[in-house]
Amino acid sequence: INGPMGADSPLYGLKIALEDMYESFTANETERVYKEMDHARLRLSEVRRSLDLNQSDSAEQALNNYWLKMNLTNTTIAMWKSNAKGLLHAEEMIVKHQFVLENLLARHPNNTGLSRAYNNSLALEEKFAEKTAIKYQRTIEKNNQTILKAIRFEQKQNDRKGWPDVTT
Repeated sequence: INGPMGADSPLYGLKIALEDMYESFTANETERVYKEMDHARLRLSEVRRSLDLNQSDSAEQALNNYWLKMNLTNTTIAMWKSNAKGLLHAEEMIVKHQFVLENLLARHPNNTGLSRAYNNSLALEEKFAEKTAIKYQRTIEKNNQTILKAIRFEQKQNDRKGWPDVTT
């Protein structure tokens, strides 16, 4: 079930369950993470729509489902020994989600759920950056287009236990 069905719909729970099932039947872990990140992006769209319609309960439900999906993705990736492509994609998507959250916060500055989501996304991005040794830098060009640039940085000597070594 795709389309404009938001958190205010009585079928919303079914939509989420079908997405979860769709993900769970995906054997390739990288492809599953791509699907999880896409579904997280859909949750942010639902948050935006709910806020635009002044439906704070629906927005909060969509935000909660967004974080459930992000936590699932984080758990999946934490078990990976290495998979730079999937890790980098997830990290890039988190940075793009932050941009959406920043714009929503600018329009709804007193929304504590959005503030929490944004701060959690910063922490999650940091976890991914430690694992990938890549940090995404955002620049805004003259035409107001946002460009993401991946920058490799040196890993700290005391890496987190169980995280992959970075080869250059």
